[in-house]
Amino acid sequence: MALRTLTKYALLGLGLLVAVSAVLSVVGMVLSAVWMALVGVAALVGLAVLGYVGYRVARWVLSDDESTAERIPDTGLDRSTAAEATEDPVDRLQQQYADGKLTEAEFERKLERAMDEREPDPIERELERERR
Repeated sequence: MALRTLTKYALLGLGLLVAVSAVLSVVGMVLSAVWMALVGVAALVGLAVLGYVGYRVARWVLSDDESTAERIPDTGLDRSTAAEATEDPVDRLQQQYADGKLTEAEFERKLERAMDEREPDPIERELERERR
């Protein structure tokens, strides 16, 4: 009877060992597949970044025209044009005069017009309000 009980427990233990081994094998395969997918995505992202950096460096090195290197993406404007669009009209006139694009008479006439069109700054508005 003891041999029978011992055999029964041995077979039960062996069956349990096989079941645990099968479960662990399946879990290991799933984790391996997930890991391989993550490594693959990371490798593709790394290659994309390296490719983009290589493209930008090659474009910078091979560029012989300064205006193409100075282009602002998605606008079609170069940096000087974009800066002129956002800077103060008086500053722009001063720059044009300094570059020799305007004569002194043109500069003074355009400066007077720009000063007339210029909106007073908040401090000047506040001083004007206090004077009233």
